[in-house]
Amino acid sequence: MSTMRNSVLLIGRPAEDVLESPVAFSLVVTEKVRDKETNDYKDYSQTFRCVCENERTASRMIGRVQKGKQIAIDGSLRVDNEAHYEILINDFFLIDKPDK
Repeated sequence: MSTMRNSVLLIGRPAEDVLESPVAFSLVVTEKVRDKETNDYKDYSQTFRCVCENERTASRMIGRVQKGKQIAIDGSLRVDNEAHYEILINDFFLIDKPDK
């Protein structure tokens, strides 16, 4: 049960290609939210800074994680020295196949 204390699972699209180590990129997560006044659905996007310090996972991400291709991220939330929030990646799953 202790492994669930700081756990994040996000599905989104990277804002840039992952081409080199250290792995760090922005992940855009979009969801549909209903406007209470108009009753219409609108897209609501949030951007999360993601970093991977695990060398094995990072090496798998390089060249495979591409801008705009949907991925799932499993990780944890942390605050860096300047009080910025970021997602520390433990593992990932490619939902969209990468271009070759």
